[in-house]
Amino acid sequence: MELGVQLHLPTYSNSSLAGLLELARDATSVGVRQIWVTDNLQSRNLFVVLAALAIELDVKLGAATMVQYFRSPVEAADAIATISDLMQGRELSIAIARGNPYTDRLIEVRKPVTFLQESARCIKQLLEGGRVDAAGYPTLASYFNFAPNAAFQLGFKPTGPIRLYGAGNGPRALAIAGKDMDGVIFDGRVWALAAIGRLDELLAIAGRGVITREAGHHRRIGQVKISVARDADAARDFARSSAAIRSLGLRRRGYPDSDLQRLGIDPRDVDKVERETAEGASADELQPYGTDAMVDAMYVAGDPERCRARLKEIGAVAATHGFDQLMLSELGPDPSEALRLIATEVLPALNV
Repeated sequence: MELGVQLHLPTYSNSSLAGLLELARDATSVGVRQIWVTDNLQSRNLFVVLAALAIELDVKLGAATMVQYFRSPVEAADAIATISDLMQGRELSIAIARGNPYTDRLIEVRKPVTFLQESARCIKQLLEGGRVDAAGYPTLASYFNFAPNAAFQLGFKPTGPIRLYGAGNGPRALAIAGKDMDGVIFDGRVWALAAIGRLDELLAIAGRGVITREAGHHRRIGQVKISVARDADAARDFARSSAAIRSLGLRRRGYPDSDLQRLGIDPRDVDKVERETAEGASADELQPYGTDAMVDAMYVAGDPERCRARLKEIGAVAATHGFDQLMLSELGPDPSEALRLIATEVLPALNV
């Protein structure tokens, strides 16, 4: 099982591009096999960061997650294939989904499941050298204002392997990932779902799509939200706002309050997060509403000893369910310190 690290760009908004490159170098020096970059408006540009990493580092790279609404699939395919030129034969992975819970505050979110399927098929067709007729992708054509009779085809080919992943974890998105993509990325809530016995059904949904097509190994990547620091309280406080948002996300995906209770989360605390979110609270403003139970359900958070024990549990679940990679995300209040602690005191508990 590989180890990856995700550079969650809003978390590192105070880091320069040079600082991000240094953090990525530190990660690869401790055995990380793949660096992933998020896609967030008002943050550094996903493809510019990937291009810089491709020039500087000799590892696999990935976008997790490229938001399907931020750019047309034609522009995305152009950028993906161009970055492939810089990769010198190394693998480039692109995960596609609708974005985080705040996407619809900034941009129109239309027909997310249809949009996902059309985006995946269109990008794949373009990267394989095919001709794409706008009429064949009506949702994309309407959203991105393609001319009615437009046809697109890349004038050059990618020079290395490119994998497409589905990063939507709802049933219909998982089915699309199984049918139309090379793998699925489960977000950090997957370990909470495993704890309440929901993981097998999600894997089965994606798996049914795989068996309907000719395909090789369908990859499974599990994100691990982690926050490590010598100061355990600082590490846990760093995780609170995100843990609150993710707990509300479980409810919005249709998981009942009984599932929240099985995770130790009081549904009344999720009610508070829901009310604050409805009133326009930012992620930072939700920090006081992230309870310890939410943090424990959604994160590996605390000092190295606590994180080592929890990550060992997650590693065992991932191995049992055939995951190919654990992707560590966010890392902690001081990412450089967190990487050192992860490398020297946390990872020895895992066989990665």
